[in-house]
Formats: sequence, structure tokens, C-alpha cells
Amino acid sequence: MSNTSTAVQLTSSYNYAADAITGLSATATTGKTAMVNASMFGIPLEKTVMKGSIQQSHTRLDYQSYTSGITFPAPLNSYSAVSGNSLESETQYISYDNTGNNNEYITRSGIPTSILWDYNQAYPTVKIENANTKLSVQQLGTGTFGGNFTTSASYPITLSAIGTIGISVYGANANLSISYFISGPTNKSGSLCNACGSSVNMNFTNMAAGSYTVLLTVSSNNGTHPSLLCSGTFPQTQTVTITEYYYEGFEQGQWGTNVTNGGAHTGNLYYTTNFNVNFTLPNSRTYLIQWWNLAGGVWKFNQQTYTGPTTLTGPVDDVRIFPSDALMTTYSYAPLIGMTGKIDPQGHTTYFNYDVFQRLIDVQDENHNILKVYNYKYQQPK
Repeated sequence: MSNTSTAVQLTSSYNYAADAITGLSATATTGKTAMVNASMFGIPLEKTVMKGSIQQSHTRLDYQSYTSGITFPAPLNSYSAVSGNSLESETQYISYDNTGNNNEYITRSGIPTSILWDYNQAYPTVKIENANTKLSVQQLGTGTFGGNFTTSASYPITLSAIGTIGISVYGANANLSISYFISGPTNKSGSLCNACGSSVNMNFTNMAAGSYTVLLTVSSNNGTHPSLLCSGTFPQTQTVTITEYYYEGFEQGQWGTNVTNGGAHTGNLYYTTNFNVNFTLPNSRTYLIQWWNLAGGVWKFNQQTYTGPTTLTGPVDDVRIFPSDALMTTYSYAPLIGMTGKIDPQGHTTYFNYDVFQRLIDVQDENHNILKVYNYKYQQPK
């Protein structure tokens, strides 16, 4: 499709999901096909502005077929170019929730922006720059090995760091003897048990990092070999997903009798007693905690360095934890009406009030000083 303005001699051309678009990655091609299958024909994916034969600007939005509980077409990358230059990435869309809401994106600056949705995933309640909703990191955890066996079993494992190999065997009896041989950077061998009990446990500490084979051999003094179960553990680096922030505004009603409706710092609900914060620091970044507690009928702002789980003196509202070099903004809403509260990264609160017709009538600061007033007048019939 093209639109031409003869006054300035500019021509704008658009391409949609059903049109041919060059330069797409395999992922973007699959996403474009998913848009066609979902009858998403009205979203412009590419726009080119020409002045005569000279390209003035070029933008493109690539889609992907994204799976989060369900599979749906969703933006993948946006690109732009000016003066005939090659397209450059503007925004990369990282993740979505299972209703199609974007949870995280990264702009050209390389700084991630994360968005948390609440109120049944209808409204964004957190927007935070320079922090991740779903960050994949490598952490030292516990690997496992084992399974059922009768006369012998062999298990290859790799220790990511010096640590303990634990072996447990279940289902044995007094007629059995079990020996072990652990071969690798550190070798161990011997008897796991003689005239075994129903369960046997043994730990091998200070085992060097590297690849091992754990071999178990069973002998029986009466010729019978029941089915045994081996369950073992060892130190293993694992990929885990972490969230680099925390927010609790107590608006979703899962707190039972510990919340009160009305008079909250923002929104409708607040926590009436001491509140236990159990957020575990996900990495070595410096974190801040902000919260408001009700004292003398006034909501008071608090901020300090967060080092681990703590108890906040209640009543409490709007508990926020985030890296000190991140910018966190939180929001509260009256569903189907509009935003009622906004807290900026410095902890300053803005309130939005509505009339009985659900129209915005004023905006107030944290001390309820009026910043803006909206008046609505209808034209009188002539």
C-alpha cells in the first residue's frame, strides 16, 4: 500500500503480514506466518518513506510465534533506518505472559525494561528499568542420579565444583552386601553395607570437580536379588531463572484478614500487621527496599539497603525491592476506571481521582496537594 503527498513529494509504502517482506530471520518468517493464520492482517509490519527515488526512512516490526502456556503471534524486534542506511535494532521483546502481555524488552541502549502485570493480568503494576523479570543465570545447585537396579548399577556424573557425592540405597535386606567403586579425579572404593538394612546412606566429602563413574555391586548370601533403588546427589551447575525485583501492594486479596479495605497508601488494601519479606537476593547487586508504614494516621516512606529477609513493622503498604541502579515505578488501579496511584523511583506518589461518572477530575501529589484539575462542560444546544 502506498500514500503519496505531492506537496512534499513523499511516498509512504506499507507491508503487512500477507505481503512479501525481505530480510526476515527464520523466527520472524514463522511469526509472520502465525499472524496470517491468526488473521492479523491489519498490523503494518514495514513502512518505507521515499522522496522521489531517495529513501527517507525505513521501519520494520518482526513478529514471532511465542509460547507461554499458549502459542500466539507476538512482537520480536523492531528496526529503523534513515537516509537509506541499513536497518538497526530499536527494541527486542524478550518475554510475554500467558495472556500476551509483554514482560520484558531491551532497547538500543541495551538496558532491559521489565513489566509486571496484575489485576488478573489486566494492568501493568510494575515498570522497572535495568532489572530483569526472567534472567537465566548459572548457579551451583544439586544434581541427582540413580534408579532401580538388582545386581549392579553404573552412573556417570560430573561435579561442577569440589563437594560431596551422596549415595542412598533403599529396599535392601540382611541377606545383601553392597560395594561401591567411584572412579574419577578422586577414587573411592569399599563396602556400602554388609547385612544391609532397608536403607543405606553414605557421603563422600571433598570430592574434586570433574567426571566420575559411580559403580554399585550387590552380592546375596541366599541367591535372591530384590529390586533396589539408588538415589544420589552431587554438586552441579544449573541454569535457573531469577527475578531481580519484588513488589507487593496487597491489592489482590490473597491475604485474608490481614488486609483492610480503605485508607491504603495506594489502591484500596493494605497489610494491617507486621509483614515478613522473604525475597532472596538473586545476585551480588546492591538492593534497596522501600515501603510505607502507617503511623499516627499518616503513611510514612521508608528506604534502606536490603540484605535479606526481614520483618517490617505494620501496618504496611507498597513494599518494593530493586537494584540500587534500577528505576522502579509502581501503579495501582480502580479496575474498569483507571489508574489511581503511581509511585516513581524516588518514592514520590501521585494520586488520580475520579468523579461518579468515572472521569478523571484531579491529580494530587503525595501530600494531596492538587496538581491538576479537570472540568467537564457540555456544549449547550442552540
